Amino acid sequence: AVGILTQIVGEEPETTRAGVEPAIQLLDEDVHSLLQTEALQFLAEFIEHDAAAVTDAVPQLAALLHNGSTDTETAARILAVVSRSQPASLIDVVPKLELFLETDPGRAHVWILEAVGHLSKEHANIAVEVVPTAADLLSGEMVALRSNAAGVLADIADDYPTEVKP
Repeated sequence: AVGILTQIVGEEPETTRAGVEPAIQLLDEDVHSLLQTEALQFLAEFIEHDAAAVTDAVPQLAALLHNGSTDTETAARILAVVSRSQPASLIDVVPKLELFLETDPGRAHVWILEAVGHLSKEHANIAVEVVPTAADLLSGEMVALRSNAAGVLADIADDYPTEVKP
């Protein structure tokens, strides 16, 4: 059923809106990883039509970043899209995002840095916790990773230059 919603969301987003809340419930850690992945795929498609409808999923998405059997890149991409219009919805999950950024860098890290970047523009006081990790990521192999890390540091430096200076 979730796969069908994913297939039709692009053409009929309003028809699939009723599936958003059940899909968010499927992000629970007790749900089988294949079903979680299907729910993530649906939410990733739906969010392109209405990011605000997915903000309730932020805590579950942040928790899934630490679940090795989950598609962390899709979860991170959803968080980045939510952060574009609802950056304050990430405030409570910044510690989880920071912990994830301390793991082995991958494509999901680029998305999480984008999300933190959006948050830092409005709430630099909360995003300042990410400064040491973002500084470490400046030497990463991926250009997008380095670029987003530099962007986060630049945004935070406007309000907290002494935190970023080292």
